[in-house]
Order: sequence, then structure tokens, then C-alpha cells
Amino acid sequence: MKRMVLVFIALSFFLLSHGNAFALSQNETLVLTLGSNQALVNGNTLELATPPVVDKDTTIVPLRFISETFGASVEWLPETREITVQHDEMLVTMQPDNTNAVVNGDAQTLQIAPSIIDGVTMVPLRFLAENMRYGVYFNPESKEIHIKQLPPPNNPPVADFTISKITVAQGETVTYQDKSFDPDGDAIMEAKWAGNKKVFFAPGVHEITLTVKDHNGDWSKPCVKTITVTEEVLMDRLTYTFLNSSRGEPMDITEFDILEMKVSEPLLTRQSRKILISNSPEKILNEGILYQDTLSGENRLFYHHINGTNEAKKLYLIATNQGANDVKLRMEKWGAAGPADPMAVGRSAAYRYLDFDPANEKVIYVKPGEKVILNEGINNTINPGQTIHGIFDVQSFGSLQFSVVAVRSSEQLADMGSLEVLPIDGMHIRGTFSTTQRFMYTQIEGDKPERLVIADGKDDAFFYGWDKSSDSQGLHNRGNYGIVYKLSITSKQRVGVFFSPRGGVFAGAASWGNDTFYLPNQGVLQPKDGSFIGVINAGEKEYFTFIPPAGSSLPVNLMFIPF
Repeated sequence: MKRMVLVFIALSFFLLSHGNAFALSQNETLVLTLGSNQALVNGNTLELATPPVVDKDTTIVPLRFISETFGASVEWLPETREITVQHDEMLVTMQPDNTNAVVNGDAQTLQIAPSIIDGVTMVPLRFLAENMRYGVYFNPESKEIHIKQLPPPNNPPVADFTISKITVAQGETVTYQDKSFDPDGDAIMEAKWAGNKKVFFAPGVHEITLTVKDHNGDWSKPCVKTITVTEEVLMDRLTYTFLNSSRGEPMDITEFDILEMKVSEPLLTRQSRKILISNSPEKILNEGILYQDTLSGENRLFYHHINGTNEAKKLYLIATNQGANDVKLRMEKWGAAGPADPMAVGRSAAYRYLDFDPANEKVIYVKPGEKVILNEGINNTINPGQTIHGIFDVQSFGSLQFSVVAVRSSEQLADMGSLEVLPIDGMHIRGTFSTTQRFMYTQIEGDKPERLVIADGKDDAFFYGWDKSSDSQGLHNRGNYGIVYKLSITSKQRVGVFFSPRGGVFAGAASWGNDTFYLPNQGVLQPKDGSFIGVINAGEKEYFTFIPPAGSSLPVNLMFIPF
């Protein structure tokens, strides 16, 4: 039920100009008029034996008529000269000519005593409004009094939960089940837990607290329960973390001195297909060509741009056939996202690329002179201040010019020759690079933690390329953005694998075997944070696939921890 603020109004002559409006509900509406014997109940006229009047600056009204109109029962007890009014859980007792009253056992004082006029008990309207939940509005011009029964006040929700076991060993999983409810049937909108760890590694009594909020914003009283952790150690912290975490789950790695770990030296190979990268200028300030190059064969197309104008723009990835024959183009795989913030689109596009279903592959035949929009229906509208991003693997059986273009509308594509190539911004990269995939083969042999470094420019070199849209010198792909890393990892002993960003804030995606997941699976990672990847059992091999996400900072490390 909805929370209602009770409106309590003393309708005295000195307050006539300050009547408060009450928001009417579907309950009955009673309208009285000062000095009038007529009353309106939902539009029907009824006669009053005694009209409402003002006595000593206090509005008094017929008690029985008003109370019974709203479903209350009124009784006169002659032996005690008491009047009782009963409505739901409210019981009011009063006496004529006596300013003392009792409301649910609590003594109250009326402004003026109830009086009997022409055989009708008259009581202060304010007293009824305050104690019987009446909403009142007074119209000073018509001298009408509008009265409605308000709903009962909102009852707060009740927090409750169960614990799978109240006595556990260290390293034993604990589960909690929220049993909270709302007496009024309102939805529980928010729950706040404290101390509800899924595992404990310190003996003693631990306190768990739950509070919940209902649809009206009322919070429950805290529900507090305890769990006792014994001296028995079922599993140590590290072992438990590796055996019970979800892929991408954030983890505390403060106990590890990462930079002091041995650096793994994997065997490296690479795939020679090219990658076209359009990320400079990253912020679109003018219409034009962001980058273009002519390619054939298997290639990757990568764009990441922000709309820096105050109007919506269209960003198109276009394939143009400048030859004399049809060219077959296979769109093998892609991941695109946006418009949104830079880190969010980088994370989402990486996940969609790695998780792409081959059944969605497309084949297009590009006719001579034809321009085909490759991201049509995928993503191409950028609102001001937002970012758009795409990764496309294509195979063209002939030369095609691939262009990333920012315009107001698709009509401008008919005259692409009039569009200028926009200058680079000097901070981000664009160009055509000679490698799209790096293969790493590593074996973990010792019993000490090791790390494998990705995209630092030293242990893992940056790839080199050229900006074909200008006469600029060659450049490095700092961060190796758009490069897919495929790692084959074997270990002589069981190791846990976790991910650690070293360059800054990070949010991306990866695959472990056939399982694609977000990195991290919630929120973002800071350089001090880690994220769980998986476990490699002794003598086994696992595969890790990763693409540096646009909008995040590189380098990153993979950690291998024997346990």
C-alpha cells in the first residue's frame, strides 16, 4: 500500500486562508459545508440533523455521521456516559463536556470538549482527522469541507534469512537464502548485507546482518544472525579461491608480489593476415574519412571513435569495389558495441567477438563501383559524447577499399570523393598492421609463481604498421589493440591462473577453452585487483584467448600460482 502523509487541519476561522489540498483516492468522498445541513457522499445529497459549525475557533462536526460514513462503529454507553468509536484497530473513547479522550489506551486532550447539539454529538474535526486517518481539505470560498479516509500507514518490510550451516569449518562454503517479506505485499526493492561471506578463514563467531527496503522506501529493522567457525581447516584460502571461483570473478591478490615473479618466456608465432585500425582521431569533430586502405584476402577491420560534436553522427564501415569484376566478401566474425562509454563498448565488443556464432557468417558480392556498408544494422549511430566500436574479420576474394567514414547521413556516401581524410590526433593509432593474431606456447615447470606479460612493448613487443591515409612514418600499435592472443598453456603441477591489469583501469573479455566470459565478471579492475581465470591440472593443457579491449589500459599479466 502506498505511503500517505496524513493531513491534519484545524478548520478554524483564523486558518481559513490556509486550507491544505489532499490528493483524493478511490475511497468515498464526504463533503460538508459550514452552517449547512446538506452533505454530499460521492455526489449523493444527504440531510444532516446538525450542520458543522465553528465553536471557539475550532470546527466541530457530527461524530456519528462522519464515522459511520467511513465504516466506523459508534456506541453510546449511558452508564458511563462514554462514546466509543471503533474502526479497524483504532478505538477511541470520549465523553461529552470532557476534553479528555483515550485513543488505543493513550490519553489525549481535545481542543474543545465534545458537545451535544440538537441530540447530535459534535466533536473537533482535527481530533478525528488525527486519530481516524482522515484527509481533509477546506475550500474557504465555498466553505466546503472535503473529507476522505486515508489508507493505513505503510508497514516496513521484515528482513529475514537462513544460513545453510551455523557451525562450519574454515574453507567450508556457506550459503544464505533471503526470506524477507513485506506485510503489505509491497515488493522488496533493495537488500543490504553485511558479513555474508561465502567462506570464512578465521575461527570464532561471525555476525551476518540483512536489512531490506520496500517499494515505498521504508527500511526494515536489521536481521542479525551469527555463524560459528571452528578451528578445523577444510581448505586454505588460496585453494578455496581457485576451486570455487567463477571465471572472471574478482579476487584479492594483495598477498602476491607480482613484479617479483618469474616472467614466463613463451614460444611465439603469429598469423600474417592484416588488421586495419581506425582510432585516430579518436574524437570525431568533423565529417570525413577516418581511415581507409585497400586490402584483399583475410583481414581484420577495427574502429573505435567518440562523437565529439553536439549532434548525432553516422559512422560507416564501407567496402568499395574499385575493380572491374564482382568481389566475393565473407564476413567471418565480428563483435560490435555502442553507442555507450568507451570502456563499456570495448568490453562488450570483445565479448561478442570472442563469443561469435559461426552460423551468423555473411557472404556479400560487391559489384564494380558498389559501396557496401558492413556495419549496417549492427551499429552505426553515435550520439554526442558517446562511443562506437567494432571488430570485423573479413575475407575478400579480390581487392576492396575499406573505409571508416563519419557523416551526418548515408546520403553523403554517394559522393565519398568529396570527403577529406581527417588528420590524426597524435595520441591514438590508425594504420594497417601486418599481424592479427599472436600465438603463445608456454609450459609452467617450477613450483614458484610465474607470470606471462601481454602487450607491454618489451616482453611482448608491439606490432608495427603504416598509416596508408597519409605520408606519416610507420608506427607501433601500442597496446596491440585488435590483436587476438591465443595461448596454449601446459603445467607439470596443478596451478591456478588469474588475470592482473598492470597499465590502469580495465574491463574486457576472454575465453578459457570454449567458455567466453567478461573480465572481470562485474565492475572494472584496477591494477591492484585480480580476476580468476581457471585451473590447470598437472600434465594437462588449457587454452586462453584474449583480445586487448578498446578503452582499457595495457599491459596485462597472467599469473600461474601452484597450489
